[in-house]
Amino acid sequence: MVLTELKKMRVTQKNKVHGRVWGDDKRIALIDSVRKNYPIGVFLIRVILRENEDGHEVEYWEAVDAQQRATSIFEYLNGNATWTVPKRRVKATEYEAFSALTSASREEFRNADIPVELLYG
Repeated sequence: MVLTELKKMRVTQKNKVHGRVWGDDKRIALIDSVRKNYPIGVFLIRVILRENEDGHEVEYWEAVDAQQRATSIFEYLNGNATWTVPKRRVKATEYEAFSALTSASREEFRNADIPVELLYG
């Protein structure tokens, strides 16, 4: 699944319970892996059908195993990543804020293929 598709989905509030577990070094390493097309593991997502405020049935997604990765990626995409780059990792990751990337690099990141397994039922 492409990141832009994953971002459009409605995510339930239950996902927020774990809070922030990963440190900035893990978040930066994840972004580096996505940018280099390294495997980052499968996102396990439970699909829940609920009625929205208009009475229409809508799919909501609940992260079963992906919360820290998804949060990190979306913070980066939205420009909310106020992470401290550990000095020992600067050369290894060449971390750049999403807004500092070229438009081609931003588009490449948005279109990164993220493995997602949807769990129904």
